[in-house]
Amino acid sequence: MSRYLILWLIGLLQGFSCAFSQQIGGVINQYVAVTAVNINSVNVTSSQGFSVGDRVLIIQMKGASIATANNASFGQIQNYGDAGNFEFTNIASINGPTITFVQNLCKTFTVSGLVQLIRVPVYNQANITATITAQPWNGTIGGVVALEASTSVTFNANIDVKGQGFQGGTWTAGFFACGDMNYANSGNTAGKKGEGIAAAPINMDGNRAPLANGGGGSNSGNPGAGGGSNGGAGGRGGNEFFRWCPVNTSYGMGGYPLNYTNFRAFFGGGGGGGYRDNGLTATNGAAGGGIVFIISPQINGNNAQIIASGANVLGNSDSEGAGGGGAGGCVYLLSQNVASPLTIDARGGNGGNILSTLWSTACHGPGGGGGGGAIVFQQGLLPPNVTPQLNGGLSGTVL
Repeated sequence: MSRYLILWLIGLLQGFSCAFSQQIGGVINQYVAVTAVNINSVNVTSSQGFSVGDRVLIIQMKGASIATANNASFGQIQNYGDAGNFEFTNIASINGPTITFVQNLCKTFTVSGLVQLIRVPVYNQANITATITAQPWNGTIGGVVALEASTSVTFNANIDVKGQGFQGGTWTAGFFACGDMNYANSGNTAGKKGEGIAAAPINMDGNRAPLANGGGGSNSGNPGAGGGSNGGAGGRGGNEFFRWCPVNTSYGMGGYPLNYTNFRAFFGGGGGGGYRDNGLTATNGAAGGGIVFIISPQINGNNAQIIASGANVLGNSDSEGAGGGGAGGCVYLLSQNVASPLTIDARGGNGGNILSTLWSTACHGPGGGGGGGAIVFQQGLLPPNVTPQLNGGLSGTVL
């Protein structure tokens, strides 16, 4: 055999190998809002970017019902509804905004709970060479990374959806008052609740009680807001202004932990927002972690990370109530073999700190830490080579 023929064969084999090992990074998914769900199809706001044969994920982000009385039970989950339901399928046909699947859907979905359809790329040998992330959750779509590989997924960079889940509550400003025992109200009398799997009733989106897994806000006595939750509960906020307000009465409450026994998938809850009355700095709640699905027979971790942690509160409150940390998100790792070390980080984010200048000798409330997330494996036990990180975030401190 001639030298040239050998070189040609080597080049052909190298090209054959490269054709089946795809280098991936960035945002690899396509997202669209679902406006109607039928037996074997959905209507979407736009079918652009989707094709016949595509692998897709349909997933519902909210839809739980909660207790709504303005008392300590506000925000407790009464029924999950279809919140967190998800299903993988393939596209059989597309007709305008109607996308029909190859089979009937097994799960049920309610569009008022914010359902999205996500295009899932399917590779042979996926090689992650640059950080993979999601389009951040915008209140309608995003926040999810999903990929499949028929042979293997090799990590040479991370997957990172930190803080891409439910949004934190915003701070508000108004008058000062100790001992406000409202649990849910609106207006500028308390920080906003963090976003969670339930929608807040009209005029009940603020104050100290959580919104399912969204942390409760800071009230008019400047306590800390509560942290968001997911697999673990959110942390409570710090006490009200220490100079003359009572202790352990009106702090922001942490979000309630969520139940994964029915194999659902949830964003980390957002932390509650802070409150100010002196015109100084208050902090918003931090966002929760996003969701990751990886489906492959083998994963080569190469000491990389899947990061679905909740975000930390940024900056310090100055003589005001601080925001709560975001909860960790959710990771589904569906693989028969993890061949080398892989860390899955679904920790909660840290609550906001206090650095007081106006009232430097009297404490205001730091924010509660976000709860830990959830990790779901194909096996009944923790797979070898996987290091899970599920700790709750730290509460803020008075600096």
